[in-house]
This record gives sequence, structure tokens and C-alpha cells, in this order.
Amino acid sequence: MPSHINSNGIKNDLEFEWLLCLASALQPFQRLRPGGTLRMLNEPRAIKRIFQIAYTEQSRTERAELLRHLGYAVISVIGNEAAQVLLSANPHNDLALFIVGHAATERTREEMVDWLKEKYPMVKVLALNHPNSQLPRADYNAMQNRPEDWLPFVSTL
Repeated sequence: MPSHINSNGIKNDLEFEWLLCLASALQPFQRLRPGGTLRMLNEPRAIKRIFQIAYTEQSRTERAELLRHLGYAVISVIGNEAAQVLLSANPHNDLALFIVGHAATERTREEMVDWLKEKYPMVKVLALNHPNSQLPRADYNAMQNRPEDWLPFVSTL
């Protein structure tokens, strides 16, 4: 396994392996169905699609690997322009979540969230942020280096 060192705070192979274990551990937890009944995460379900806007190749790759390990289909791009071009050329009607990465200016990330909310008002947006930073229009804000905080949100989709 290659070494994982990035701005997300993943510093070595053991920490990355721990994140994959955390992802696996989340699978047996129960969650509510829309009608209020419980179901297990590992029950058969339609694969949820997540569209990730990252701002570095390493962040894009690592988050996509983690989400795929959880059983999600992931579409990843780097930067706002790539996201807008891809989503404009081929609208995706089956998306469950957008993830906006942390490694761009706050203004750049706000512009992305605003654009997503305009074009896909029914799809949730998770913003990964630096400490003491949030994107107000995002549906959920979490610290970029705390997947244990945002993975439970993803599992509610």
C-alpha cells in the first residue's frame, strides 16, 4: 500500500488503514428509512452516487477510495470548472450528495456551493473545511481531517 500523506491529515499507511476500518465499522449501524422504520446499512440497497469536487489529486483519490470502500459510487473532479463542465454536459439525476473539498479559497468553495444549490436544489452538499471555517449554504459542514465526523452524515443518504 502506498504511503498516504496529504493535507487531510492522513499521515501514514496505518492511519489510512484505520480510516478504512472505520468505514467498515460504520456499515452495521442502523439508520432510519424515510418511513421511519429501521434498516441495516449492509442490507441490499440502490447504490448511492456521490459527486466529489476536490482541489488536489491526492485528496480526490483518497476520499474516493474511502467512499468506494463503503459501497458508494463516486464521481470525482478537481476544481469548480471541471465540475461545472461535467455536470452541465451530462446532468446526473441520481446523485445523493456533493462533497466540496477544503483545499481552495473560501470564495471558490462558496461559488461552487452556490452553483450546486442552484442547479441541484434537492441534492445535499457536504463541505469539508479548515478549522473555524464553514460554508453557510452547505447542508453539512465538517472538518477536512475528521472523516469520523462526516462519514456518519454520508451514511444517512
